[in-house]
Amino acid sequence: MDDGSRDLELERLDTVIPRQHPHQRSEARRIGGIDPARLERSIDQIAEDFKFQKRPSAKDIFDDAFLPPLDGRLIN
Repeated sequence: MDDGSRDLELERLDTVIPRQHPHQRSEARRIGGIDPARLERSIDQIAEDFKFQKRPSAKDIFDDAFLPPLDGRLIN
């Protein structure tokens, strides 16, 4: 942000990050997975301000073919 306060943003991160914990949605996808519908919504939000020449799809952005099998990406 052009007008942003670095100290304020660091304080926000220091407040939020320790409170993060694996969520049921992330546990279902394991480490490295995404929710394609959620990524599509994120692309839609970006498109509200940025006009794409060709709107990418979730498949254009993320490919899980390089990931190990789902069982190998457990969250402990």
